[in-house]
Amino acid sequence: MGPRPTLPTHPRPASTERALARHLAFCASLTPVCGAAPGCSSPASGAETSCREGAAIRACSDAGSILRGIDVSSYQASIDWAQVRAAGVSFAFARISDGTASPDGDFVANWRGMQQSGVVRGAYQYFRAGADPAAQAQLVATTLALAGGLRPGDLPVVMDVETADGQPESTIEARMRAWLSAVEALTGRRPLIYTSAGTYPVTTPAFASYALWVANYGASCPVLPAGWSQWTLWQTSSTGAVAGIGGAVDLDEYAGMLGALIALGADVTDGAAAVPPVDAETAAAVATSEAGGAAMGRAAEGAPPAGAPAPCQP
Repeated sequence: MGPRPTLPTHPRPASTERALARHLAFCASLTPVCGAAPGCSSPASGAETSCREGAAIRACSDAGSILRGIDVSSYQASIDWAQVRAAGVSFAFARISDGTASPDGDFVANWRGMQQSGVVRGAYQYFRAGADPAAQAQLVATTLALAGGLRPGDLPVVMDVETADGQPESTIEARMRAWLSAVEALTGRRPLIYTSAGTYPVTTPAFASYALWVANYGASCPVLPAGWSQWTLWQTSSTGAVAGIGGAVDLDEYAGMLGALIALGADVTDGAAAVPPVDAETAAAVATSEAGGAAMGRAAEGAPPAGAPAPCQP
């Protein structure tokens, strides 16, 4: 989703690794009680079935409908969104930036292309705990405004948490809180958090009140980070193939109906308005910088190395 490869700055202690291994083995023995999400063995009653050991939870959804989604950045370069929609993709998220230092030069094209092709759209920012959270949040709002604004039905902005960025836990938590509060105030919508159990100890139970977009590849049902008991979105792969995209792309799922997904974007904070578009004169003034930004963004990022490990896989 963000820079590849990205590995947690704080490795899990051996005792935690052993406990997680025991947990996964335990969950594997109980897969028949999982709900009817892709990969789960059989349906079960109730909205969700989980198995637990310690802080880790493997949660399956038995929603009758699964919507396909993707998330993209400059790594995917030019995208034919009409082909993507025709391939059955219902929703997508596009990257705004990596912190404040690396704006994504393809965001504007992706943001507009998703809407024009009927793909429910969302935006995410790769969060840098080493950077000013207020500046990162302001970049989110400014970029959305330049791209045409955040509209009813657009999904809430996502905080992409994959790295400690060399910061202690106390700093990470404080700056995450600052970013989440600022983005909610600027956009009028409560953000989502993207992360995985593998980012331990970057994420803590302190943020479990936020809707979770969990990354867990090759699993029957995703393992959730400490504190969460359910997921809203699930990133299932980083090596997907979708018509309209030249290379590999991240694949995602939403367990529910399209109306419920769109309703996530209707959760507007009282007294706050969606980010409006900038006026035509201002937009024209930044057109040149946008064109240059695409080339600069790709040059700064480089191509993801072949065989790079999944950034969030536990």
